[in-house]
Amino acid sequence: MDHPEPMQRSLRGLAAALEQEHLAELPSFAGFPPVDAEEMAQGLDLYVRAAETGQRGDPPRTAKLPDEIETEIGTVIERVAGEAVQAYSAQLAQHDAQIRRTFLTDAEGLELEASCRILVEELDGPIRDTQARLMGFWRERVEPVQAEFEDFRTRNALERPPKLVSGGEKTIRLLILAALTVLGVVVHGLFLGGPSDRMLRSVLWSLFNVGAAIGYARLGFPGLVGRGFRSKLSGVVATSVFVSWTLGVNLLAAHHREVWVANEGNAAVGDLWNHLSIGPFAVDASLSWLLATLGLAWSTMAALAAVGLDDVYPGYGAIGRRQAAAHEEYRIETAICSEVLADLQKAADADLRATMEAVQGREQESTTAAAARTQFYLEYLEVLDQLASAYDQLCSRYREINSAVRDGKVPAYFKREVKRPKYLADPGLPPQPQPPVDWNHSIERLQHHAKLVASLIAEARPRAVEDDTPEPERDEAEALVEITVGG
Repeated sequence: MDHPEPMQRSLRGLAAALEQEHLAELPSFAGFPPVDAEEMAQGLDLYVRAAETGQRGDPPRTAKLPDEIETEIGTVIERVAGEAVQAYSAQLAQHDAQIRRTFLTDAEGLELEASCRILVEELDGPIRDTQARLMGFWRERVEPVQAEFEDFRTRNALERPPKLVSGGEKTIRLLILAALTVLGVVVHGLFLGGPSDRMLRSVLWSLFNVGAAIGYARLGFPGLVGRGFRSKLSGVVATSVFVSWTLGVNLLAAHHREVWVANEGNAAVGDLWNHLSIGPFAVDASLSWLLATLGLAWSTMAALAAVGLDDVYPGYGAIGRRQAAAHEEYRIETAICSEVLADLQKAADADLRATMEAVQGREQESTTAAAARTQFYLEYLEVLDQLASAYDQLCSRYREINSAVRDGKVPAYFKREVKRPKYLADPGLPPQPQPPVDWNHSIERLQHHAKLVASLIAEARPRAVEDDTPEPERDEAEALVEITVGG
């Protein structure tokens, strides 16, 4: 038999429908009437009639079957039992109907499956949009920079990653250079110059040393580690110029101090030239040599500090920073896309969890209804036991009174135990109704779709990319992750 196509609604709507109460729809049962043996005895005028029959010698001692009075007792008990059976049957049918109302119908089972499938299918569009957004960002903002970076590495046979100097390290190196400059002014002022021109000459000496070192470190030294003859040649030339300049400046400072000391604070250009003409190393005073040595040390330290401001390979630091910036933007975009995917999963999980709780609530209602059904059956058995006890009590009382007033012997069955009537036997509780859609199956299907959603989101999550490793290239028609959505 073909089932009708279930109404397609969201899991949230289905959960709300399943959460409706189903146990409050039945009228409550007032309970079975109490069994009062004494009231039955009075209705039968049992005690008087027992004495009268005993005085007449009835039933005769040869009687083998209960007499008319015991039969009437059985009739009264059976009539009450019949009323209890009718109430029991009617109420048991209501309990069964109550249990059935808690079941998931075939239509609800199909709707649950369809709603789960729709939920998964609806995730496909946002997932693909998120992937397309991330792929577009990679191709527009990262891939060109990555291609330029890889091309630069290939052309220059570089395998190591670029050195990217942090802002903190760069600040420290700049502070070192500034400290060297200021300290150079102070140190030079202790060796050269008079009261009027000490500061100017000290500043020039410090700038000539530190400034030249910075220029060489940033413009000349990279040529030495560059690839190709022209780069190497330019590096050698720059190094030669830097060394010559540093030696010349500091030897000139030493000669200047020699002239300044000899002329008691006067160091004219002519005098300085005459002193230099003697020889570039014609310096006698140890303090003059110390000044030249300090200048060389200042220049060397400044060059070392300036070299670490960026990658020493020409252009590698700049392109490395562009790549790092592009990757950082990609990471931010990745985090945004991951958050979008997390929100999608959170919403889907909430709908699945709400539906699962609704199904479990229906199962709990069914369990509660089944327990009420069993309790009602036990109440019915208690009524049967009470009727059996009343029957035994009335028959036994009748026989006691009859035996007490009669002269002859009593029938033999008077001494036997009163047998429980067959109509008061335990009828047994009929099997309770079973759901057309198994509870465990419904829960398992919801759990299956929850795992499926988690799997789809996990597959769609963007992968991290290393700064010096490009994102794996894909066919332009493909998304970052191929996903086939299925139920």
